[in-house]
Amino acid sequence: MTSEPTHRSTCDFFETNNYFGLDKSNFLYFQQGAIPCFTLKGILMFEQKDKMAITPDGNGGLYDALYKQEFSEISEFSAHQSTDTTSSSSSSIGDEVSSLVFGSSNIVSHLFSTGFLESASIFADQLEYHTFSALHVNRSSEFSLVKNGPARQDMFKLHAKHVEQAGRVVAPQVKIELSPLVSYFGEGLAIFEGKIMAKSGIIHALVDISTFCL
Repeated sequence: MTSEPTHRSTCDFFETNNYFGLDKSNFLYFQQGAIPCFTLKGILMFEQKDKMAITPDGNGGLYDALYKQEFSEISEFSAHQSTDTTSSSSSSIGDEVSSLVFGSSNIVSHLFSTGFLESASIFADQLEYHTFSALHVNRSSEFSLVKNGPARQDMFKLHAKHVEQAGRVVAPQVKIELSPLVSYFGEGLAIFEGKIMAKSGIIHALVDISTFCL
């Protein structure tokens, strides 16, 4: 999903890098919507005298954008952001022992079936805001902003950790990427226990691991 300012550069980036070895047909580009920008006092903002300032409509815009693009058959692992509270200058940020009152954040990693999304609009107005559940996770293994430069390094570190937990040593200079078809949470890697990963690269299948080991 792109936005109007980023669409062309995003398409060109993947084209220039030959889609990083993936089949071009696996890529679908579509633009999310936009909403007007307002100041904190509710005043409409303008980019120029005759041009209203707009901004992408957020993660939640994914579904409306897909609908408008008529992507009718898509299985997706997607993010959706919903916010029912806002903070103000008087909000509590700490307690008497200098700990944060609200020390966690929603990483907006949600799963929805397409069937649910297609039917949700029927009863959406009847739903009240509520907290369903909260699951605390380790940030280093569960969350990294892909739009930030360090995201790839975070992934390399995580996959190296999976390899090392399976009993294998990863040389300091080696950068390993595990295909989710090989291992998602580090499972299924014990078969190569005791070997040293000495070559950087993407491991697409278990049979490939031996080519990266000493």
